[in-house]
Amino acid sequence: PPGLHGLHESGAMNPTLLDEIQSLQRDAMANGFRWPDAATALEKVREECNEIDHEIERDNRDRIEEEIGDLFLASLSLASTLSIDASKTLQQSFERFENRLSRFFDRIRDENISLHEMSTRELHDLWCEVKRES
Repeated sequence: PPGLHGLHESGAMNPTLLDEIQSLQRDAMANGFRWPDAATALEKVREECNEIDHEIERDNRDRIEEEIGDLFLASLSLASTLSIDASKTLQQSFERFENRLSRFFDRIRDENISLHEMSTRELHDLWCEVKRES
């Protein structure tokens, strides 16, 4: 689709903010504010997912946004606990997604599939197929 390749060039990712967050987390960890282990950090990620689910049920848009932000930070904290460079990991994930999305739309075009006529299940199945091929 038009603009797909522009995603990467548009600066959609903000490495500066991510670097600032990781730096703040390193400072916090150096001063004793840290999860004792990855399992505890992962539990915090799950807790944030549950809070998002709760706010979706309540249809509370402002709280949903807050909880999604908390989920991002909890995920970055998990990465930090595991000594994973979140910026590098996010960049790699973005590139995989961009590649898969491009191949997804190539398949739709090559097989003359009408995206708008596909059911959610069919879209999901096709996405999973493209994902398996990568």
